[in-house]
Amino acid sequence: MAFEQLTLAKSAEESLCILAQVKQPDCALLYACIYAKGGSMTVEEAGKVLEWDAARLAQAVKMLAVFDLVRDGVKPPVRGESLADPGELLICRREDGAFAGICDYFEQCKGRQMTQREMSILLEVYQSLNMPASVLGLLIGWCQESGHFSIQNIQRQAYQWHNKGILSFEQATAHLDALRRWYAYESGVLRMLGQTNREATESQKKFIDQWRAWGVNRELLAMAYDKTMMGTGGKFSWSYIHKILESWHNQGIKNRNDVEQKDRRPANPVAAAAPQPESAERRILRQLEQTRLQRERTLQQRLETLRGISPEFRDNESALRLCASRMARCGSGDDRAKLEQQKMLLLDRQKGILVRLGHPADWLSDQSNCPHCGDRGYIGSKRCTCLEAMLQKETGAME
Repeated sequence: MAFEQLTLAKSAEESLCILAQVKQPDCALLYACIYAKGGSMTVEEAGKVLEWDAARLAQAVKMLAVFDLVRDGVKPPVRGESLADPGELLICRREDGAFAGICDYFEQCKGRQMTQREMSILLEVYQSLNMPASVLGLLIGWCQESGHFSIQNIQRQAYQWHNKGILSFEQATAHLDALRRWYAYESGVLRMLGQTNREATESQKKFIDQWRAWGVNRELLAMAYDKTMMGTGGKFSWSYIHKILESWHNQGIKNRNDVEQKDRRPANPVAAAAPQPESAERRILRQLEQTRLQRERTLQQRLETLRGISPEFRDNESALRLCASRMARCGSGDDRAKLEQQKMLLLDRQKGILVRLGHPADWLSDQSNCPHCGDRGYIGSKRCTCLEAMLQKETGAME
């Protein structure tokens, strides 16, 4: 069994008696390390603290697990098939106002009455973790907002929050704010890369997480994307764009000016003396990039103006971002359809605000010259008809 978070499963007294009988120094040392960290730490943290290789660490973890001295803190304890007695559940819901509120909120989010199993698991989380009702309510709301609403996910997330020390309303609010910022960044990256038809994979999430840590903004990502498409012949590659961004980060490149200055610097004096001619395709793609970026700057200036003069616009824009974040993590079905409908209503409201402020309804639309590729020149790995036409025109002019 692969562990992620090592959490002590027995009392210290009982565990020490077992360790004395087992007579395994590595087990005792690993147990002491976990105990010193408050009873829970990740396997990765344990390896760094003890400075053990993977094989030695895995063997010690395995032995602690064999004697039930640790459990995986990321996963809730294994439950049996038995459920809490229906009468006990009803009494808890009737006599504990906080628990009753949690159940009501769950049913409101789910759109139906709770099952015995769902109420039983919710009671277990509420009682065993001693999680405040306000925190559990935020957790339930987040599971619905993120598009992963199920009693199993609520249970799993509750144990993860508990292991991270998220025990108060303020800590939970701060944690959710950080999660929303992350998902907003992730959805923005996926839109920029044309990957909006599905969620990011775990490996892709690691790339995105690293880019966010580096401070990669929309402008820098757009430039890296264009260089990737040109460098790979129009075939997008996550590893290729990551190498570009990693190289820029290592060189301290933070914005468009930094990239352009780097591109202007010759690799060596010989290259400066004898520059290579720019191909017709590369020249056209560079011109298309400049056109797109100019449109983006214009739209950004318009957005900043609207945010400064209209609180109604700001509120509507926040609602649109939240809706887009939910859609990026939502599958198909009724929930997706509801979000689509909500998005259309918000967009209609935005158009009305623009008109009332004296602007055209499409003032914030990115009106590209080519509706097929958005002035990128490529659709996936194939040249767009607009690029083919521009190449043909330039080739004909040169003949």
